[in-house]
Amino acid sequence: MSSELEQAAVTGGGAAASLPGANAQPAPVRPVEAATEAAPAPGFVRGTWAITRKELNIYFTTPMAYVLLGLFIFVMGYFFAVDVQRYMAWTRNAEQMLQFNPNALGQLNFTDLIFAPLVYNAALIFAFILPFLTMRLVAEEKRQQSIQLLMTSPIGSTSIVLGKFLATCIVVLFAVGLTFAYPLLLDLVAASGGVEWQTALTAYLGLFLVGAAFVAIGMFISSLTDSQIVAGFVTLIVLLLVWIIGWAATAGNATGIAHDLAQFASAPNHLTNFVKGILNLGDLSYYLSLIVLGLFLTRSAIERMRW
Repeated sequence: MSSELEQAAVTGGGAAASLPGANAQPAPVRPVEAATEAAPAPGFVRGTWAITRKELNIYFTTPMAYVLLGLFIFVMGYFFAVDVQRYMAWTRNAEQMLQFNPNALGQLNFTDLIFAPLVYNAALIFAFILPFLTMRLVAEEKRQQSIQLLMTSPIGSTSIVLGKFLATCIVVLFAVGLTFAYPLLLDLVAASGGVEWQTALTAYLGLFLVGAAFVAIGMFISSLTDSQIVAGFVTLIVLLLVWIIGWAATAGNATGIAHDLAQFASAPNHLTNFVKGILNLGDLSYYLSLIVLGLFLTRSAIERMRW
């Protein structure tokens, strides 16, 4: 019996030794660092869109955008009602003057007497409400020190700046779109003529460019401080200065190059051609230059935070 067991043990051992892979060496274990590949950096467009979505989420998941848009449309509605009442008063006066001036009614039109003042009023309101949108764009990130996370993320400074700018411009575009109801209403109730839509659309382009330029200025100022209040107040002062500088130069009897520079720096002066339905290269260059300069300076300020 014992010899049979010994023979079986010898036979079993040979079988085990003959199993495939029995003598194979264990596979080397890769280090965790080598097995884990670094996540690829997002592309320029994806990085910009990520920042844009983040900012839009902040705007529309908090009362900020809703309060400012509601205030904007409320004030615009007031100005619209005043302009309509003024137009109706002028119409009544023109009807009384028909025997002296048969073309009196023909000299009145919705575009010049109602829509044009509405666009100027909207641009001026932007100077008051946009500082509340732009004041937190960079200043709040610096205060909460979340800007350091952005600096160490794979998203570049250009994408950060453009993403924040685009998100705020979308809010501006939404505000401009809300006022589109006014020319539509005028066109519906007009007995004849109505709104000149080519002129109206050109004026809306100018209004949006004013808002975008104000956003770029406000974002740059926000990048210079970690206080939202300081950023908002300084932006308000700068935007009002840009709005009234032409008028102040005229009222102060400025002459020569000082007068010319003041008129060129005045934002409403470059809006005039847009309101008339005229696309002027000089006016386009003015607003686009403000936008590019503001974005460039903001990017430079953010880049300095890396060091």
